Amino acid sequence: AALLAAAAGLALAREAQEALPADSAAPFPAMVRSAGYDDGNFAEFYAAGGRLDVVASWGFTVVTLAGNGSLLDAHTFHTGRPAQAKAMVKFIDQISKGTFVMIASKNDAFKGLAEHVKEAIRSC
Repeated sequence: AALLAAAAGLALAREAQEALPADSAAPFPAMVRSAGYDDGNFAEFYAAGGRLDVVASWGFTVVTLAGNGSLLDAHTFHTGRPAQAKAMVKFIDQISKGTFVMIASKNDAFKGLAEHVKEAIRSC
């Protein structure tokens, strides 16, 4: 998996932010916009010139993309619940090599985030 963009969290930011790494290996433009509860409470995903049809709710939303930027899958995990944290790690672990990944948090997904979830995110 190749992490393209992550917002409001991997950099441990607390304000709205946009992420588009300059060293992205993607053959298409990609961006995540994300903000916590006090800063707009949203998570949006963009790839290959458009906004992806992803509905993010409270927690972390993990989006996977094909090599052309099209949406493969998207899941939101309420990582404050141990079963959801475990499900997120399992989901990330099952992402195929070469799949592009974007992650955003909505509300306050970092409160009490378990170390094994942080490690899974870093593994992308």
